[in-house]
Amino acid sequence: MKRSLFIQTIILAILLIIPFAGSSSEKKKKPNVLFVLIDDIGPAWLPPYARQISEDDLEPEIVEFYQQIRGKTEYSTEKQLEAARNSMPFVDKLSEDGMIFNMCFASAPLCAPSRSGILSANYQQRYGAYDNADVEHNGVPEQFPFLSKQFQEYGYNTGMIGKWHVGQHDETLNIPGAKAGEDSKVNEYGYQSSCASGHNPLDNGFDYYFGYNNSGSRYYEADDLWEGRERVPKRPEGEFLTDLFSQKAADFIEESLKKEEPFFVYYAPKTIHGRLDQAPEKYQSKFNTGVKSTNNYAGHLLALDEGIKHLYSVLKRYGEENNTLFVIAADNGAPNAMPPYNAPFKGGKGTGWLGGSHVPLIIVFPDQTRHAIINDLVSTIDVLPTALDFAGIVIPENIDGRSLKPLLSGKAKKGPHNIVFSSSLHSTRWSHSYFGEKNKKDSGQCPLYAWGITDEHVLLYITETPKGLYKTYPDGLPAKQQLSNWKEDPKQSSNLIEENTQECRRIRIEINNWLKQMAVPVLNHQDDYLELLEITD
Repeated sequence: MKRSLFIQTIILAILLIIPFAGSSSEKKKKPNVLFVLIDDIGPAWLPPYARQISEDDLEPEIVEFYQQIRGKTEYSTEKQLEAARNSMPFVDKLSEDGMIFNMCFASAPLCAPSRSGILSANYQQRYGAYDNADVEHNGVPEQFPFLSKQFQEYGYNTGMIGKWHVGQHDETLNIPGAKAGEDSKVNEYGYQSSCASGHNPLDNGFDYYFGYNNSGSRYYEADDLWEGRERVPKRPEGEFLTDLFSQKAADFIEESLKKEEPFFVYYAPKTIHGRLDQAPEKYQSKFNTGVKSTNNYAGHLLALDEGIKHLYSVLKRYGEENNTLFVIAADNGAPNAMPPYNAPFKGGKGTGWLGGSHVPLIIVFPDQTRHAIINDLVSTIDVLPTALDFAGIVIPENIDGRSLKPLLSGKAKKGPHNIVFSSSLHSTRWSHSYFGEKNKKDSGQCPLYAWGITDEHVLLYITETPKGLYKTYPDGLPAKQQLSNWKEDPKQSSNLIEENTQECRRIRIEINNWLKQMAVPVLNHQDDYLELLEITD
């Protein structure tokens, strides 16, 4: 009898324990998401990529050009590569636990359209965004919501720190007749960095916002920052913007962890956009290339790296470093023709050459991602669907981006894309000009390009160049069609159309079908868009 009672007691205890064990499993902690988007940089300047290239991968034209502008200054391409290989040591170490994507492309080679594509996980050309001005003028239509809203609705504490640049400005702050160059007038009421109603990050899935809605800010004494819907007073002398943004991100993360809330942080620093003021000595003194501008460039990257390291110190303090999905990418290729530039590809920011849209993408989630270097095609519009997938949030069906989780976890052997597309400006305004001249005002009249890139080839179309736009070509240039094998010819120096007619036809049809689904550009280049439709038909 006693034995029977004992057995019954044991069975009852087990039955009582099982529900608690199940509920513990069901209440598994939601993973945090930390997404860092660098401004204007190609993969070659990040260590995991810089180690994969050699001096032979650099464009001879870029090397020669940089030597000319350096004048008598001591210059070595090997030292340039060495600086790149040491620019972000903490991120380099992190990447050892994640996946390094060698063939990631942004949906445009320019800030605003690329960023709107990233946040909406859609080709922004669907709503006519081909140029920065298209986004600044129109913002992003409501029918293309940012995926940050998905995180917010799922109980995440969501923060946006840094460069927004995907919304309209507040016209009530506009000063009639003020010009962009007149800082005192433009910034008096903060119009140039403001957000119109409905265009603030707080209206688009973010609980916290500290940053600016513009193409750039200032590294020192920034006077165009906003916190939420309130303008921030001019920052104190000597404060470095990258350090400030890193601290704001750290504060937001710590606040979330204190509340035991999962977070989604979109950290988009100014690094490494625009005129590079001198980074603090503690950063650039770590480099000794013989070229001050290179030391400074690498110093800016090291400042961001130290900031990311600081964010991880907060994560470790709360035991969340292994429960955080880390992503680092860029909005477009580099504009500054400083070797290694956008090696191994040709071109830079604002151009249709692959270097304009080729960007780094590193994804790390300890114990859930495998370490590998991947050459499969991916796009920056895949970043947020991937993050949603890891968070266990349903991915919207009507988007162009795809989750990379199956590839990251080893469940899939190949990436989700057989082809990726892009269409935007083919300009000389932002980066090295292969015309031998720059026309910094050409963005409204420059050609439009469209390309489709597959596992082996890229088919590039460039519309007709107008007469008189460039002195080098007073009569303009005819429309261009070029098929290149990006594996064998990353600098796109040869045209394989005649010997690969079937492959050319196949990709051309796909580009044409894609273009037909896109919208006409909002402000300029409507005729160029129609020309692209015609020459790809």
